[in-house]
Amino acid sequence: MPTLRLKLPDQGEVTHELAAARITIGRRPDNTIQIIDPSVSAHHAELISENGHYRLHDLGSTNLSWVDGEPVTDFHLREACQLVFGSIQCEFDPDGGAGETWLSSSQMEKDISFLRSENADLQTRLMAMQRQVDILSSARLVTKRADTTPFAAHTDSLRAIVSERDDLRHLSSGLKLELEKLREELAATASERDAARQACELLQAEKVKSRRASPAGRPLALPEAAAAPVVQIAGLTVIEKTIPPRRPVPAQARSGTPLMVPATPAETAATQRITLPIPKEFESVADALAPVRAALANLTTQPDDTNVLAQLSTYANELVASAARLGDHPISRLGAAIEGLLQDLASRPEAPEAAHIRTLTQATDLITRLLEPGHLDRAPGKPYPRVLAVDDDADLLQTLTTSLEMAHLNTTTCADGYAAQALVEKSDFDLLLLDINMPGLDGPTLCGQIRENDRYRKTPVIFLTAANTLDHRAQASLSGGNDFLPKPFNTAELTVKAETWIWKNRYGLL
Repeated sequence: MPTLRLKLPDQGEVTHELAAARITIGRRPDNTIQIIDPSVSAHHAELISENGHYRLHDLGSTNLSWVDGEPVTDFHLREACQLVFGSIQCEFDPDGGAGETWLSSSQMEKDISFLRSENADLQTRLMAMQRQVDILSSARLVTKRADTTPFAAHTDSLRAIVSERDDLRHLSSGLKLELEKLREELAATASERDAARQACELLQAEKVKSRRASPAGRPLALPEAAAAPVVQIAGLTVIEKTIPPRRPVPAQARSGTPLMVPATPAETAATQRITLPIPKEFESVADALAPVRAALANLTTQPDDTNVLAQLSTYANELVASAARLGDHPISRLGAAIEGLLQDLASRPEAPEAAHIRTLTQATDLITRLLEPGHLDRAPGKPYPRVLAVDDDADLLQTLTTSLEMAHLNTTTCADGYAAQALVEKSDFDLLLLDINMPGLDGPTLCGQIRENDRYRKTPVIFLTAANTLDHRAQASLSGGNDFLPKPFNTAELTVKAETWIWKNRYGLL
């Protein structure tokens, strides 16, 4: 009779004899063989008896089914092989171990006696070695000679590591104090800069006002020897000097004294610097965003340099601090999401992937667009974003909900494509997260049907799937998807993508 031997982490090996015509395998209790492990889908795969052998059929699982190291969706099991469901390894034997030979009772007793004897001998030798170590330690204390045993070398190494750790802690404390001092100096400099900028704007306004007050549009001429006004601003000296625009004098007027001719509107506009000021709180965000973009450009060319990543994280912290005064503004939400992803990447030993850097670049580009004067007054009054997540894996939906709710994104979940279609008809969502492989109505088909609704023609759609292949990416794009995130995914990266696509759509930047 065929057998399936499961190698479970907590229960050891469990062998199932296969006799039924159809055997289901999954995490839920309604399966023929239940495997309680988060990497196994609720209904992962099935074994179907055909012509004297079993056929393995994958039921659209999240982590796929594998035979001898290769992913399969439908495979005939005619020989003994290694199966993997999620992270659970199994051995399939079509003959049920008929060729195995069993030891007799007397032989097993002999083997047990031999092993007990070996165990007693090993314990005796271990005790003798321990006594030798104790004798050597006592001799070292009496003679005060250096201990050259491996135990002493190991202890010395640990002491050196502890000493180095303490030195690093002291150095880190000093750097933190220096950083706080630099931040205070930076804040003072920013305050002086703001005061100087205000004074310059006042002088510019006075200059324009004096030009408008002159008769016939002529600019007021200052005497050649007149001194330019000097203004003291926050310790800075600002000298304001106005040079009126002149036009060529006509030929008939050259015989006499040169005349001042009124300037044309184009010439007058050319002599004035037109600026579109933004509120102070947004100016500080713009100043903090510039070094973030520069460090992100360096990370693109040097992804393996940990110093560049640390520098980027520091600049991102300053950006979040500057955006905090905006409250629940899209810029502050994007900054917090960027900071969370950078902290997660910094905690990992491997270098950031190109996809992570691309996600960060898209988010910072969006913040740059939102700082344009035309978008500054559009944020107030917008409701909290809503997200719909569709996946047949209940554990994955729980993870999605927890991550997105922490980012203040109201999340609705469902495990069926038809149920998701009904929710879309009744409610409005700002973002859709769809699994590609779902029983019944799969993700690309559901996306195509949702796009037929006028309210969802531009709603962002992000596909989530374990099958990160070119075919699946093409299928997701052709069905109307905006982005693609392979499983297992980084929840911090998902939050950045969600915030970016939601606010791109709300501000009409898609």
